[in-house]
Amino acid sequence: MNMNRRNFLRSITYSSIGLGIMRGIYEIDNYDITFHTITNSKIKNPFRLIHLTDMHFDSGNQTKISQLYNLVNLLTPDMIVMTGDYIKLEDDAKFIDKEINSFNSFITKLICDKIYACTGNWDIGYELDLFKHNKAKNLDEKIIETQINENEIIISGLSYGENLSHELIKKINDTHFNLGLIHSPDGVNDTENNLNLILSGHTHGGQIRFPIYGALYVPCINGKKYEAGLYELNQNQILYVNRGIGESIIPIRINCKPEIAVFDIETSQK
Repeated sequence: MNMNRRNFLRSITYSSIGLGIMRGIYEIDNYDITFHTITNSKIKNPFRLIHLTDMHFDSGNQTKISQLYNLVNLLTPDMIVMTGDYIKLEDDAKFIDKEINSFNSFITKLICDKIYACTGNWDIGYELDLFKHNKAKNLDEKIIETQINENEIIISGLSYGENLSHELIKKINDTHFNLGLIHSPDGVNDTENNLNLILSGHTHGGQIRFPIYGALYVPCINGKKYEAGLYELNQNQILYVNRGIGESIIPIRINCKPEIAVFDIETSQK
């Protein structure tokens, strides 16, 4: 059968789209573990922190959930932090309890006693339900002090819609290593503060990314300003925007694998 040039190009286009969709569906179940070393003079002894965000646990994908907690446990974190959007809010309200149970089950399986979190936009209205039956501590508009390997760590959290101008952040002094949890990088503004490491999510890295250009779309007021990865805000302050674990709206990822971010925090003193 003869194929003219137009039909040939159409066939190539459809095939490319099909391959792209297949690759995108494949990527949603294949985690990318990223490693980052952060140095700070306030650190005495090294410790490992794992950052997870935007899990969007649904009521059925237990294989993906078990794969996630097994990988996290193998990485032996001293601390785990999470920055919101733990549930998927499926259309039928009867699934909400199952999603929350999936989240609770995941937390139970984690081999780590220090688990801290803030909430995201998909969690609004379910904040109490998400944390009342597990060991994770919700730090929405709260500050907590903890110790790891003889390091004094201050952790602060902000709920979705808040920003670094919040009075809570202004109270933080500069004597300890200060970690900030905020769901969306839209909350990161130019307000002076003493946070050393700010961890965020919300963007999903765009879910669909192109070489050089990056994310096709970022659901942020600030657009692509902080779409994914590490940003040095100043000499003593780093923002990291995690690509997240789950998906929202469209269950696909292209050039944007779900991310488990590992931070090895070390002293900068020689």
